[in-house]
Amino acid sequence: MKTRWATLLLFLFAYAGNAQDSSNVRLLVKGVSDQYFISINGTLEKNKSVFRLPQGTHDIQVWSPRYELYTGKIETGTTETTTKLVELKPSTDYMAFIAARESYKKQLLLKRTAPFLVGTVSIVSLPFLYVMRLNKHEELVQSEFYTQFGQITQGTTDNTAAQYRSRNVLFFTAVATAATSTGLFLAFRKQVKNLKPPTFRQQNPFTLEYFDFSLSPQQVPTGSLVFSF
Repeated sequence: MKTRWATLLLFLFAYAGNAQDSSNVRLLVKGVSDQYFISINGTLEKNKSVFRLPQGTHDIQVWSPRYELYTGKIETGTTETTTKLVELKPSTDYMAFIAARESYKKQLLLKRTAPFLVGTVSIVSLPFLYVMRLNKHEELVQSEFYTQFGQITQGTTDNTAAQYRSRNVLFFTAVATAATSTGLFLAFRKQVKNLKPPTFRQQNPFTLEYFDFSLSPQQVPTGSLVFSF
């Protein structure tokens, strides 16, 4: 019985000694929702968040697409479990890409999409506005005729005349809008054609794999990953 207790005590002392020589490291990466890469002492680790490291100081690097490379150190061995919080910061080049992307979209909206949509709506509405204008003109002519013979009041004719003027305004406004929008669409066509969508390329510092970010899928070199918006 004493021998068993002695063996158990020796085992516990040995385990305690090993616990002091190494410890679990729990790595929490803040600000990143997708994949990230971890390198400890220059070795790329698998996709996990808990590591068993010997006592001492360890170099840690963490990287994720669109973020800057984080470099830091961690001390282990003083406790059984050590927690390390790492907060990644967005890449300055990626933020510049976001600004360029918004500028590109805005130019497309102002120089292509808006003129095309406004011009199309105006052209489609012209036949309907013309018919409405023509019908109201006929109604006005009849109202003026009946007013002369006292069959309707002058106020009714004045109201019809006001409606006819509003139909004219709508019709000629649509004509001007259609002409202006079409002119702008044709004038900007060359500029829009020369616009190049912004791209952003970033290399994984650990695997040397490229990550490409663009507005639409495009052909990229072999060994690259494409992220489209």
